[in-house]
Amino acid sequence: LPLDFNEWKAQTHIGSDGRLVILPDPDKEIRRSYKSESGVNHQLVIGHYAYQKQGKEFIHYTLDRIYHGAKKFTIQVTVDRQIDVQRVVIKEKGKKYLVTYWYDIGGHKTASNVIAKLITAVRGILLFKTEGSILLIITDLQHTGKDTQQNAIQDAFMVELYPYLSKYLKDE
Repeated sequence: LPLDFNEWKAQTHIGSDGRLVILPDPDKEIRRSYKSESGVNHQLVIGHYAYQKQGKEFIHYTLDRIYHGAKKFTIQVTVDRQIDVQRVVIKEKGKKYLVTYWYDIGGHKTASNVIAKLITAVRGILLFKTEGSILLIITDLQHTGKDTQQNAIQDAFMVELYPYLSKYLKDE
């Protein structure tokens, strides 16, 4: 994944205080904070799991805070590609964050925890592969303006980031 693209500049180190969502034991984790020239900041978190076992899963009870109250959205990331995501607003330490997440399991993208578990189980039985990733974009809502702009600002970032994410996930 590039550190910089279009108007976005990345920081690869995010202190422990910047970990709004802690992933349960991924094999590989990428955390980057992308900031635009206008001051908008999005945190990208990718947790890749080469295999899964009890307690080492990308769908896990420790992520309940992103599951409760999440709503499904569809984002047009390219002319011919849409992805479903889940979105939730999390409040912590007097701040509000918009958290968007979805799963990529062997190239299959889904926002549904149930479908992700099903795809993983079928792939495990038929192909002996249980690898997959959870992807999250976290935006501090203080810097995004009116509430009506929240989703649109994150969507625009996702559209710009998606070609790089797509290539990165194919290479994993």
